[in-house]
Order: sequence, then structure tokens, then C-alpha cells
Amino acid sequence: MTDEERKEWIWYAYRDAMELHREGMEIEQLEEVLVLYEEEELYLHCAGIKEAIDDLKETTKKQDNDNRGD
Repeated sequence: MTDEERKEWIWYAYRDAMELHREGMEIEQLEEVLVLYEEEELYLHCAGIKEAIDDLKETTKKQDNDNRGD
């Protein structure tokens, strides 16, 4: 598998995780999905899902800070 193909798999998993969140899946549920993928050793998928979770947590943290006026 080429580096470009690896990046594509990671991107697909990231995009899918973000879409699931937009459809109502909580971050904690995405973390459960991540564990399932880890158990199946689907590490490229894990990388994308983990990146999405990190981005969602960062966005949530920024929104919380903005709401408090920090």
C-alpha cells in the first residue's frame, strides 16, 4: 500500500467519524467505535477516527471557553 493510499484510508475514517458526530453520535460513542477498530487491528481507520475525536474535543473546548468568556 502506498503512502497516498494510507492517507486516503485515514481521511475516509476521519470523514465518516465527523459525519457520525454531525448525525448525533457523541464523542464517547466514537471512542467506543475506536476501541472496536483497535480490537480488529484496523489501525489506519483508528488514526482517522482518533484525529476526528481530537478535533471534536478541541472544538468543544474552544466553544466552552467562548461561552464562558475566557
